[in-house]
Amino acid sequence: MIKCIEKQLCDFLPGGHFSGAPSQSDIDRTKFAYSTNLGCEHHFEDLDISQKRRPNESLHHHTSVLLLKRNREQLKRWYDGLTKEEEVCYGKRHARVARH
Repeated sequence: MIKCIEKQLCDFLPGGHFSGAPSQSDIDRTKFAYSTNLGCEHHFEDLDISQKRRPNESLHHHTSVLLLKRNREQLKRWYDGLTKEEEVCYGKRHARVARH
């Protein structure tokens, strides 16, 4: 087991390609990246749950729900910035679409 781990992590162990401290340019380039894969896994988990709840819905429906779920704060800020006339216009347009 130790040999397997050493073989898989040889680039990160002392003397390996990535064993030293990262340069400032590397840090700047990767500061937005997740340190684990959990950020990506949440999207697949949400899609799986959504498909189990509503198995007959289209993929378009599921992705729309997930986008709204993940971006609700930005959507709320956008909606709060609308004028009353724009709110009424969007409300009437979407109410008409929802009836059909």
